[in-house]
Amino acid sequence: MMPVLLLMIGTLMLKGVDSQMAARRYTLVGEQSALRGELRGLSALAWGTRLPWAPEAQWRCREQPVHHWRACLRLLDNNRLLLAAHDASGTEAPLIFWRLGELRGAKVIFTPRGWADFCPLSDERCRLP
Repeated sequence: MMPVLLLMIGTLMLKGVDSQMAARRYTLVGEQSALRGELRGLSALAWGTRLPWAPEAQWRCREQPVHHWRACLRLLDNNRLLLAAHDASGTEAPLIFWRLGELRGAKVIFTPRGWADFCPLSDERCRLP
């Protein structure tokens, strides 16, 4: 009787550990997916900052077909620029990264302080085509 009881207790303990591991695995997969999306978006932003742009008052977008990146640039007021970039693979809702810059002569210069994960403007100018 004692060996059967020990076997049942061991089985219950293993099932409990398995369910905890499954829950943690689900959380880990979600975190990995979020990190991959963030890295793909930041890569798209870095790619967009290195492109030659001819800024316009409306959004002008470019796509990188191999990596499925999309970067869009818009000329704001006072020679300020706004760059938006994201992963356009379509697997999930994209995380869009933004970066301000300015137009000096014919050259686009981006701010040295980096990027933001929210649009720095508070109006409809943040809507991408």
